Amino acid sequence: MTDNAKKPGIKTSEFWVGVLTAPVVAIIVAIMSHFGFNVTEETIISLVSPAIAYIASRGFNKSAEIKAQKPE
Repeated sequence: MTDNAKKPGIKTSEFWVGVLTAPVVAIIVAIMSHFGFNVTEETIISLVSPAIAYIASRGFNKSAEIKAQKPE
């Protein structure tokens, strides 16, 4: 198992992407609204989707890495 799979949650990029996504999206939506853009649910989903995909893919990758290292 690599050190990357054993890091505490707060030291992982997935954690920080998750923490920072909400405020960044809120700021982007506020700026877009201020300048008269129509901010729909689809717009918000399109801003949040890359973060969700990144977090999920890293989780699947680490899970597979841990399973591959377990002795049978």
